[in-house]
Amino acid sequence: MDVQEALDWALDWVAANPAMTALIATFLLLVLGVAGGILGLFGGPRRRPGRGRGGGTVQRRSDPRGTSAAEGETEAGEDFDPVETAERLLSRRGAPLPVDRLVVQLSELRSAVDKLRVWVRVGARAGVDRDRTLLALRQLAAGRGETAETIFREALAQGRDATFEGRLAAAVAARHLGALQVLHDAEAAVAAYEEAVKLDPDHFDGLTNLGEIYMHLDRREDAGRVFAQQLRFDEIPSGAGLQRVAALIGLARGAHGRGDLARATELCERAVHLSRDIGQDGHLAYALGNLGVLHFEQRHDDLAEEMLNQALALEQALGNEQAASMVMGYLGALAKRRGDLEGARVIFQEVLALARKRGDQEGVGIQLLSLGEVAALNGAPAEAAELYRQCLGLARDSGLRDLEADAHDCLGDLAEAGGDRTAAKNHWMAARALLVDLERHGEVPELDAKLDGLGPLRVQER
Repeated sequence: MDVQEALDWALDWVAANPAMTALIATFLLLVLGVAGGILGLFGGPRRRPGRGRGGGTVQRRSDPRGTSAAEGETEAGEDFDPVETAERLLSRRGAPLPVDRLVVQLSELRSAVDKLRVWVRVGARAGVDRDRTLLALRQLAAGRGETAETIFREALAQGRDATFEGRLAAAVAARHLGALQVLHDAEAAVAAYEEAVKLDPDHFDGLTNLGEIYMHLDRREDAGRVFAQQLRFDEIPSGAGLQRVAALIGLARGAHGRGDLARATELCERAVHLSRDIGQDGHLAYALGNLGVLHFEQRHDDLAEEMLNQALALEQALGNEQAASMVMGYLGALAKRRGDLEGARVIFQEVLALARKRGDQEGVGIQLLSLGEVAALNGAPAEAAELYRQCLGLARDSGLRDLEADAHDCLGDLAEAGGDRTAAKNHWMAARALLVDLERHGEVPELDAKLDGLGPLRVQER
């Protein structure tokens, strides 16, 4: 068999075995280090540590290169690198999910691009329209996915009622469709992934992605059911360690949301042990960071410090600046809680500089509030007020309404401490209105208690 015959045989095998090809591609990508960032245990927008709902989500840098099915070839599809195309799609997304929730989605996006590249090369042998497939790749490279979605939707329809192998191929198409739809329509992505899980209930990637989207949509019971389904597997498929860690963290978020901190901690500890077994530092940092956040929330300060410092060392070694910044924010909050105000100030200043360097407006605002709190505790109310006002202006200009509510709350606290009860009432009322509008109902009673403490100044209708 000469080289050309071998290549033809390989291409025919790829076309005839799409499910196995996708599994191999996913395995290779995970081995190469596609790792998850610290997932926000509590969902929703980021919050500074120690106030309101707590921690938040960060982005993790993925490896710059990956393995593609057509690597090294000079065919038409070669111009569309699956790694670069997938990451370009994420960067241009109007995504309903934070990018750190798209860790496994990134692997699925790469696999989708790879599938289209193979179809371009095999053309009629795979029963596809080569020109339309090439158009889909060009659109993906430009940040558009409508043609690719149509192609995968048709592949799903063709294989839905076919043989077992046909159904597995249809499940692959459904996962690819979901990975594209999640960039602009979470509900549509749920439907695609639900179809994929129905066709192939034992596929770890499909389960992980479905569970993460459920979490984003606050369908926590559905997410818990999917993640629990993963953890009942007797054997972990090759390369599925990340997905299992994601399932453990997803269940931990659900337990935290129910107020079961002991269960959440147990699940995060299991994620740490599994991450060590996998031997991937990125996975380990991901699990340690979440465990540190949970210990912080439970005021297990020594354990929180230990876990967060381990996570920080790993994130810095991996070059994950944004993840490292989030961990540092918690270490700063821990120092503040212990009374080490100068240590906290130094940490918050460093995190603020990193956020400004990244152009992360929300991160800048969070650190301004944290520095304001340190100034207030240091007996410098004028400095604290200036920092809070900077944050309030930034929040308004950037449309960061969660941050705007927090800034009003802090300014109200500062005004009340300085004896300006009218200003305190105005800020707290503004904060309360924002909290109600943002459906942060759990924090409203605390503001009501503050307003009640103002006595006659409290307005009658709120």
